[in-house]
Amino acid sequence: MAKSIQFFSGADSLGRSVQTAQRMDGVWFSRYEKDSSYGLKLVKWYESGEPTFETHGKNEYSGESFEYKEPQMFWGFNKMEKVDYTGARLPN
Repeated sequence: MAKSIQFFSGADSLGRSVQTAQRMDGVWFSRYEKDSSYGLKLVKWYESGEPTFETHGKNEYSGESFEYKEPQMFWGFNKMEKVDYTGARLPN
């Protein structure tokens, strides 16, 4: 198991918890929360493609465009929060 260098956490449009992390060699992994017979649990990490980061946003009310201070990662329509956590154990 390898450690992560970047870790993002958020929710999808159904409200399930979603996590995305980058391994030291640059490969991205994701996992999400699933309902099981024992309650909610996170599925195993699976390799996902490289995510896209947005640098500009648009105000929904005024239509005005603005620039983010840092590039933002989105999962569907929801913004993922960058978490200062590098201890995620990702598959080799």
